[in-house]
Amino acid sequence: MSGGNKTPGRSVLSKASAILGLFETQRRPLPLFEIASQTDLPVSSVHRLLTEMCELGLLNRTQDNRYQPGIRVWKLGESVGYQLRATAFPFVQDLYTQTGQTTHLAIRDGNQVLYLMRLYGTKRIPKTSATGGHLPIHTTAVGKAILAHEPPEVISAILEATDLHSGHTGPNAILDSSRIIPELEQVRRHGYAMTFEEQRVGTASIAAPIFHGDQVGGGLGIVVSADQRSSLHKMLPLLREASLKIEKATVITPLESLISDRNKPTPQS
Repeated sequence: MSGGNKTPGRSVLSKASAILGLFETQRRPLPLFEIASQTDLPVSSVHRLLTEMCELGLLNRTQDNRYQPGIRVWKLGESVGYQLRATAFPFVQDLYTQTGQTTHLAIRDGNQVLYLMRLYGTKRIPKTSATGGHLPIHTTAVGKAILAHEPPEVISAILEATDLHSGHTGPNAILDSSRIIPELEQVRRHGYAMTFEEQRVGTASIAAPIFHGDQVGGGLGIVVSADQRSSLHKMLPLLREASLKIEKATVITPLESLISDRNKPTPQS
């Protein structure tokens, strides 16, 4: 599996990781030449890697010779945060049942939020993300609820490393760090965060932090259609109650494994 490098010093593992990383944003089968172009790797090296990754079950090759994540990747993804998700699920389910609205559980993953669980309400709202998906930390209620309770130096590092204008945002998104910091201070004082058409037109959301010991572990949120924005405050007591129950139930959950070096901010180009 040796081969040329357009970028010297990249290990085989680094190359394989770059290939798998494409599918985090490109949710479609990709052809060989596009994979080589986007990873800046020689076509011959990519072809060898793709062949072996298919043999290992990490990728599948379609009938038209494109590549997509294999069943083994799906199984690995399902194992991420499994204990936390399994413990928290009954409380997230109860909150969903009580409100009838889209409900989700998320953690911070670098400069974004990663949704570990998402239950969709009966009323259609613009879809933003699904279980296993990412969204910007600064335009989501769960992201703000988490970020507001991080240490000041972490908040500063994340905002400095994040391209606040990247990704899909709604018309009310706050894209200036000098305005985000005061808002986070307010979220910290009140114990919850709200958004209105910051991530998508037609949506509003509210979220509360979930603590693990003396640090923030995640966020629990509710999303409604924009015309139901006024109902969010009525759901706050239920939201807080559910987040406290998750905190108590996850005391022995190794949440630290989800709050690791991978959660450090990554500079964005």
